[in-house]
Amino acid sequence: MHAGCKVEKFIRIGTWGRQGGDPQEYWSFQLEQDTYLSKITIGHGKTIHSLTFTSKYKGLVHTSKTVGGGTNGDNVNPVVTSESTSFLNLTRKVSGWASGHKVSEVILADDEQIISIDGSIGTREGYKTISSLSLMTNKRTHGPFGKATDTQFTLPWEEGSLVSFYGLAGNYIDSIGVFVKAYEQIIRVGTWGKTQEHRGLLQNSKLAGGWKLEETPTEVMFD
Repeated sequence: MHAGCKVEKFIRIGTWGRQGGDPQEYWSFQLEQDTYLSKITIGHGKTIHSLTFTSKYKGLVHTSKTVGGGTNGDNVNPVVTSESTSFLNLTRKVSGWASGHKVSEVILADDEQIISIDGSIGTREGYKTISSLSLMTNKRTHGPFGKATDTQFTLPWEEGSLVSFYGLAGNYIDSIGVFVKAYEQIIRVGTWGKTQEHRGLLQNSKLAGGWKLEETPTEVMFD
């Protein structure tokens, strides 16, 4: 007889980029139960300036606060000024300054899930930043956004579902990591005759089978 159950566990993948900062620089976005990610808005130029996450829950849409894109430096323009149809209408460039900085929207289908993130690390204003990002899903690749460097990284997960982004941000996205919810399958095979222990008391099961006790029995002890 086989019986099984699933046990939830959370796996942390990352962090890539700057490893330490002030408390106000830490950011995170978490998907609650039965909520799915529908859009990621990415501000980018020669580096990744900002991230905004949009999720859906039973038809309701929620947009997170924008992380990164501070008031200093060459931050992105938050006002929608134009739209193009790159990436088969699944990634939209929705704004841009004359200097070339853009905001792109990665729009995910209802049955589309992110399964890996590629990127690279650069330096701005003396700090490490995330200079480029690509998002791989079970359907396609979105990106790259930003400008790639030689210092590249990959955040892959073959099984499980994405539940959280986190990292550091100031004027730019300085670091990024994810939490993934995975499952372990626990399988029970049996049952056979056994010795049970409850609150320090041992209880032996009745002997099953064995009309003649001509052979020497073997005991298997468990710590």
